[in-house]
Amino acid sequence: MFSRCLRRNTLLSPVSKEKVKGCVPLFVYETQEHFYECRGCGRLYWAATHKEHILKELSDMVEDIEGTE
Repeated sequence: MFSRCLRRNTLLSPVSKEKVKGCVPLFVYETQEHFYECRGCGRLYWAATHKEHILKELSDMVEDIEGTE
């Protein structure tokens, strides 16, 4: 999960923090340690809170489905 580019559906590759400096917002650069790049389109990804929110939503959906069975 969260290992593919949203645009191209290709696997993401880890990229060094130094390489993304100036390419991501300063707050993101200062608060994140792990970054990933799509080698096809160059789009950058990092976990941050978006990943947590998505996992929470998925968990809630599963609970709703299991509650209706």
